[in-house]
Amino acid sequence: MLNIMKKWFFLQKKQSAIPGEVPAVFPEPATRAVMADSDEQQCVHGEILCRHLLEGMAVIEIIRNSLLDSGTRLAGEQGTLDEIALHNSETRRYMQELCSVLDDISEHADKGLDYTQKLISVLGQINQNINNIERLANQTNLLAVNSAIEASHVGSRGAGFSVIAREIKQLSGEIQNEATNITAFTGKIKSHANSIYTDAEDNQKLVSCIRNIAVQTDERLQSMITISSRMEAIIRFVAVQQFLNTVKLDHVIWKGDIYRRLLDGNADLSVNDHTQCRLGKWYYADEGQRFTGHDAYRKLERPHRLVHLSGRLALEARAKGSLHDEELHLSAMEDASREVIENIDDLLVSISY
Repeated sequence: MLNIMKKWFFLQKKQSAIPGEVPAVFPEPATRAVMADSDEQQCVHGEILCRHLLEGMAVIEIIRNSLLDSGTRLAGEQGTLDEIALHNSETRRYMQELCSVLDDISEHADKGLDYTQKLISVLGQINQNINNIERLANQTNLLAVNSAIEASHVGSRGAGFSVIAREIKQLSGEIQNEATNITAFTGKIKSHANSIYTDAEDNQKLVSCIRNIAVQTDERLQSMITISSRMEAIIRFVAVQQFLNTVKLDHVIWKGDIYRRLLDGNADLSVNDHTQCRLGKWYYADEGQRFTGHDAYRKLERPHRLVHLSGRLALEARAKGSLHDEELHLSAMEDASREVIENIDDLLVSISY
């Protein structure tokens, strides 16, 4: 696009030359007419191409909005992840309480019935938490399906995200499997607990059996917690990835607006600075500040500021009639924009899950 713009600006500058200026070798009248027509046709053709290119950015805006919507929904799933973590923590606490109850039953066989009733109550709380975890895992599984669908909408740009969506779906399935296993174990514990309650003679033997099952359950729970943590890291990364991909499209659209103003001769010189756009607000907020330890993040500020500054200076140069300065500022804007995109990609690599 920049090459087409440069050619068009060159032809505009050539046409705006001083009317009385005479070339060193003055061509014949017929030749001059052909040359003038040819330059005018090239100028018109260049403007048509530029306008079509700018109109084509509407498609980029659709892709940008789709990525933004997907990223926003992913970020919104943080509440689901926090809820899963809460239930995991509560379930682990109940498991520790269960082991304590079992120790009490073993030490105080004469009070076995009272402790067994408490054991059954604790099992009910554990099963309730497992049911909540399964429900949230189903919700996360649905998120993975929706994300895969969103990725298919944006074509090749969503290929990498489709792989991640499949991994999220797989991890969600593993959580459901572990939850099912835990439910089966707690079912066995409850069955044995009922036997303790009705048959006090086998108390110690059943307590020992329950203790072994409780240990296995705790191991399964720890596995589920590990899987949940892995899934949380992936979703956090994908949310950031979607946001930064949206930012890259924002830059293309923002530059397109600058070129559109230049083509239309728009006298509006107001341009937002690098702290007011989506990237700038993210960069200087707490959400962006957590990446200050990454080199790519620190390198991002300078070219980002230059993109906005160069775009404004290009508009000011056009208003002053300085096409030379205008082209210099546009070149600086494009170079800085390319550096912004490269730094964003480097940042994504450095924070990969």
